[in-house]
Amino acid sequence: MNIKRNTKNTINEELQESKHWKSNSKGYLEEIENFLEKIKAIEEKGLRRDILMTMLRADNELTKLSEELFEVYYQKGYEDGEKDNSRDVYRNN
Repeated sequence: MNIKRNTKNTINEELQESKHWKSNSKGYLEEIENFLEKIKAIEEKGLRRDILMTMLRADNELTKLSEELFEVYYQKGYEDGEKDNSRDVYRNN
């Protein structure tokens, strides 16, 4: 039985492709657009800038956390799949 296994390089490529999840999310983009429209109503430039920068920093932190967790769970799923495949190979021989 010939089992195709993902290489470490393939996993890294797939993880890199998945990093576009925010820009591909219609809901996320709509919410950001909604936020930016509302922030335009703040007349004081300093306050508007502070709120915008705070939101961007929070969004960046949440993005990093999400991507780190995705990578951990993706790797765990890959490793679990490898274990299952190796068990199947031994059962089928």
